Amino acid sequence: MVQYKKDEVKESIDIAALAIFFGKGYANAKIADIAAKAGISVGNLYRYYKNKDELFYTVVPRDFVDAFKGKLYEKITVARHKGLAAYKGDQQYKVLTDEFYEFLIENKERFIILVEHGRDTDYSGFKGELVEFFIKTITDNFYDPQKSDLYMQKNLDVTLRIIYSNLINLYCDVLKQKYSDSQIKVFLQVINSYHIAGIKELVE
Repeated sequence: MVQYKKDEVKESIDIAALAIFFGKGYANAKIADIAAKAGISVGNLYRYYKNKDELFYTVVPRDFVDAFKGKLYEKITVARHKGLAAYKGDQQYKVLTDEFYEFLIENKERFIILVEHGRDTDYSGFKGELVEFFIKTITDNFYDPQKSDLYMQKNLDVTLRIIYSNLINLYCDVLKQKYSDSQIKVFLQVINSYHIAGIKELVE
């Protein structure tokens, strides 16, 4: 019989759990599904985790949300002193944007779980929370009511909520594609260029 070290078993459980939560969502995932995916018995899984909640917040930890928002905030605000028009020429912006996309790609299952499969968890409102985070960050750093069109001033919040809800959906759709990480990064960069151009017209 093959012998496994304890940390190897835990790692296999964590990998299996992430895959099951990604595929089925937290609400529909069962401990038996995770154990089967990990190739162990349910009883053995319970030696490592006392319940589904503990397992879920281990593979999708609460500090992941803070790390994601931190990288996103840096990406958005790094070139604020130059305005959105100059973002392409800012080297620091490019570096932080690359880091953000690499982080997003590396954690694509976690991100999609947060956005699409967080029902019955602390993350059930994550997408709406992220939309509001986008709006506040953009408007705090780039919106100039003296320069923006009056129509946009009156409808900015509604417009931005639609834009950022769609942007988050685009992120998820791209991350689900069966392409290499480098190809996915290119797709994200194209989306980003399109998005920045539109936001510039809206808020500056």
